[in-house]
Amino acid sequence: MQYRNSRSFPISAGVLLGLGLGGFFDGIVFHQLLQWHHMLSGWYPLNSIDNVKLNTTWDGIFHSAAYVVV
Repeated sequence: MQYRNSRSFPISAGVLLGLGLGGFFDGIVFHQLLQWHHMLSGWYPLNSIDNVKLNTTWDGIFHSAAYVVV
């Protein structure tokens, strides 16, 4: 019977978990708590209700993608 090396670590799992948790940190801390930026605020500044709605929608898409990655 052949045993797998117990010291091997799936690198892809670590990368995906790191990216997802980094996305959660960015979304929760920078987007929601500190409100420093939103996903598209560099292109669509928060100077109108339509731009706020657009940025909030893309924040939600970003958070959903981070959830899927994790």
